[in-house]
Amino acid sequence: MIKLVRSTALAVFMGAALLSAGCSAWFCAATPDPAASPTPNMPTPTIAPTNAPAITPTFTIAPEGYSPSELDGIAGPGDVLPMYSSYEEAVQASIDARGTCEVVGWINIPNTNIDYPVYLNAEDAEYYLDHNGEGMLSKYGAIFMDARNADPAQQQHILIYGHDMHNGTMFHDLENYRQKSFFESNQYITLNWNDVETVWQIYLATPITGYSIRFTSTQFQSGDAFAEFIAEVKAYAQMVSSSIIDDSVIVGPNDQVLTLSTCTYCPPEAEEQGFIVQARRIR
Repeated sequence: MIKLVRSTALAVFMGAALLSAGCSAWFCAATPDPAASPTPNMPTPTIAPTNAPAITPTFTIAPEGYSPSELDGIAGPGDVLPMYSSYEEAVQASIDARGTCEVVGWINIPNTNIDYPVYLNAEDAEYYLDHNGEGMLSKYGAIFMDARNADPAQQQHILIYGHDMHNGTMFHDLENYRQKSFFESNQYITLNWNDVETVWQIYLATPITGYSIRFTSTQFQSGDAFAEFIAEVKAYAQMVSSSIIDDSVIVGPNDQVLTLSTCTYCPPEAEEQGFIVQARRIR
């Protein structure tokens, strides 16, 4: 059965469900995920620290940050998007700016502009919503991983977020996956995750509407519960006419899935509020 929920609380970007006023979001239900089962037996990297919260927290916008309505995909004149030539350079910049390394990986999708370090702040999950990798307030934010994925028990479903910037940066090029020809020719994501190169095959791209499937879960009671969750997301996508799905990619109870999530800045009357791409780990 497909579980459809409506957001009633304004949070931060997680899940790419946006209100029309800008890039805001919800954790798709107030109810915590079921208790987690161990991550499947595969060479999964471990992100430190491991003491992530067991339930989905509620976030508020920091006083010094941008309001949801200001996160509209348009960079301000003072906003900075640092560009790094290597993972090591991004790591050093993070250490210099934050006093600790919050770079957990590097994501690359061929034939797109998506080629960025991936950040994770386990203490302030919304930090990179409106801060760049050098700690400066910026509407670009950064490409960042869900804080719950810091917990090895919550790594069967990895979530990475990024803004859909109108100038073509960050996760804007996920929009290319609306085109079937592009989807079919560009199905592989490389994620260098804590010094382990992982490869993921894209099998689904779908808009997210006001009534939305809960696609941000990271805790599952069993492998079968995980497979059911994945099937529900796919069933939801099948109901959205503009979705693209590769049915040849089968996700099983012991697999690992990566979801890339971004905003879509639609007018108030539009049903579409976000866009996700899902991929199965193949290496």
